[in-house]
Amino acid sequence: MRAHAPALALLAAACCGRAASPPPPIGPAAPAPDAAAIAQLLLSPAGACGVFADGAARCWGEWGGDLIRVAAPATGLADVAELRAGHDVLADPQRFFDHLCARDTHGAVRCWGNDRQGQLGAPAVRLDDGSMTPERVDGLADAQQLALGERHACARTGAGEVWCWGQNHYGQAGAGSGTELVRRATRVAGVDGALEVIATHESTCARTARAVLCWGQNQNGQADPDDPATVVRWTPGEVAAGQGAVELAAGDGAVCARDAAGGVRCWGFVRDLLGEAFAARAEGPVADLPPATAIAVGDSHACAVVEGGAVWCWGQDALGQLGDGVRRGGWSAPAVVRLPAEAERIVAAGDDTCARLVDRRWICWGANLHGQLAAHGSPLAPTVLDLGAVDLAAQ
Repeated sequence: MRAHAPALALLAAACCGRAASPPPPIGPAAPAPDAAAIAQLLLSPAGACGVFADGAARCWGEWGGDLIRVAAPATGLADVAELRAGHDVLADPQRFFDHLCARDTHGAVRCWGNDRQGQLGAPAVRLDDGSMTPERVDGLADAQQLALGERHACARTGAGEVWCWGQNHYGQAGAGSGTELVRRATRVAGVDGALEVIATHESTCARTARAVLCWGQNQNGQADPDDPATVVRWTPGEVAAGQGAVELAAGDGAVCARDAAGGVRCWGFVRDLLGEAFAARAEGPVADLPPATAIAVGDSHACAVVEGGAVWCWGQDALGQLGDGVRRGGWSAPAVVRLPAEAERIVAAGDDTCARLVDRRWICWGANLHGQLAAHGSPLAPTVLDLGAVDLAAQ
């Protein structure tokens, strides 16, 4: 007859001359992290991630398994200060996934996911293999801000330099013509004193104290709206529409700039943002918008926090991007989004938007195609971000 397991444990303890340790009590499951602790929120077409006050990153949504899920601290991802995703993160398991990059508080950058175009910045990784764990970007130090396109990435350093890596088919990595891939971070010549860097699908822009410089794909005027007939801008050049900018925001194919007076001007593929009158124009102002204090751009819509803390949105609304409680086809002019409190921050990606309120709650609305808003269905009106109902990849 087989002895019962507890009896065996007692016999083992007696033979070794020490008392058996009682099993640890089984307590309630740890509560889900409070979304109010999210210091930085990342939205992407496949999911969302929060960088929490403790420096941990936690993700939810449909990231396609472990390939681009936030990795464990043992892999070297810790003290996260910023997390960014490529513009087109793929959720189809039959295709290779896109990439994520994280910047830590020490200025190091690590990227993981798809590397077919060198977007991990790690020459030791085989291009066809990619990496399931974060790889340190080679040649880069003191990164202070990240910007990711579809297949390239850039960083702004503390010295105001811009360093890029990945695909350079349209010059988006700043390596000029004749270089298809940039496998390790390389400084972009002609950009000094950068205060901000952003990336569209296949172009890049940097803001300095005196100008906005852009380079890369220009099919819709996103790198040079004054010369949309030139398909590629191989070297950084000034964009007149960005004159006086104090903030930039980029979507899939458009860039918007906010000036010190709160005016907002956009360039690139602006038809979705500015209406049919801009079908043949590559830049223009956002009309009838109160003075803005922060801006965010999605694929076909944009939003701003305005003076006083209200949020206004404009553009396409077929998937609930404008937070007005309905889906309507076509373009809509700027209109206020009804929120329960004043907002202090705004983020957007794809067809989704989230605002951080002064009481630290995050409020979200939009398509929610892959659960990135931690809600059921598509929240057409602003809904409090509640992480209690999602499966967090908390590492």
